[in-house]
Amino acid sequence: MNNPIQYFVTKEAIATLTEKLNLPILDERSQDWELEISDHTRVAEFITCYEIGALNKAEKLALMKLILSSFDEALNMTGVMPELWRRIKGHLINDFDMFRETIRYWALAEEDYCDGFELTPYMRELVAQYNL
Repeated sequence: MNNPIQYFVTKEAIATLTEKLNLPILDERSQDWELEISDHTRVAEFITCYEIGALNKAEKLALMKLILSSFDEALNMTGVMPELWRRIKGHLINDFDMFRETIRYWALAEEDYCDGFELTPYMRELVAQYNL
């Protein structure tokens, strides 16, 4: 079985996105940047930055993780947002190899239950569709 390439959020990508998006600066000991910095009110803004921000691969990965965390939070706060999901899903599919493990994480692919995140059913759809 082929092991997919693992992609990780880099300090450089965090620094660039923090500046571009005027995000709060977290302590160096912070972990899970995308979870700590997520903002359900800025999902559309984050997606637009992903689309027009002239980002490198590391920045795209970090920003998509922030988008997904923020979208999960938004689903929890406000419910279904089909247009935002359509945009996010398109980017996940376009850069599928880079996001494979991120999709599996949010889908709880190793778990039998699907009540973990609000985003889990959306990601499980991708897991089923692309046989992850």
